[in-house]
Amino acid sequence: MDVQYQWIPFAKMNDALWIACSELYSNHYGCWGSQAPSPGKRIRLSAKRLRTFLPEANSGAALAWNQADLIGYAFACFQEIEHCGRISWVTQLVVHQHHR
Repeated sequence: MDVQYQWIPFAKMNDALWIACSELYSNHYGCWGSQAPSPGKRIRLSAKRLRTFLPEANSGAALAWNQADLIGYAFACFQEIEHCGRISWVTQLVVHQHHR
């Protein structure tokens, strides 16, 4: 397997990438617990909802590809903090169940 990695700023993410991230999340992230409204069913997020997780400025997606298949992503943001330097915050990490 030849995994390729890619960094894309949120401002440059196109609809196809958002949809691929949504499909990966909805099929491989997890299932609702027994006390949830939909126990045992997959947790799903639309591409539209994923876009709201971080502001476009200073944010992006690290993508992992196996040929044309998205097998993982991490959403992250970066900020310069006076007297501390640059901080990075990964807000979401999703990996295909067969590639963990």
